[in-house]
Amino acid sequence: MTRFYMILFVTLFLIAGCEKDGNRDRTETVFLTVSHEYAKYILWGESSLREGINIKEDNASYWQTLPINGIEGFNYEVGFEYRLKVLKTHLTNPPADGLDVSYKLLQIISKTEMSD
Repeated sequence: MTRFYMILFVTLFLIAGCEKDGNRDRTETVFLTVSHEYAKYILWGESSLREGINIKEDNASYWQTLPINGIEGFNYEVGFEYRLKVLKTHLTNPPADGLDVSYKLLQIISKTEMSD
């Protein structure tokens, strides 16, 4: 009987630990290219255009648009293409009116002036 309770206790402990891991934000280090031109976008439910920045992760085939201040610690200048190393956080509980991913600048790898 004691063995039964020991197995039950260990099983419940492991299950509780797994549930907590599922509620944690997941982070990864990624490399981004930031376009030299502003991007225009419309927030869902709004009708006015906003200016943002286009980003593309390494190995991605598409550009994403973020608000200009969408990368914490990064000050964007139009006319420059950037290569960045960032901490990407997948938010378990994102804000209702926000993105499910956040970015934080770790390093500016390059900043190249682009001519149109």
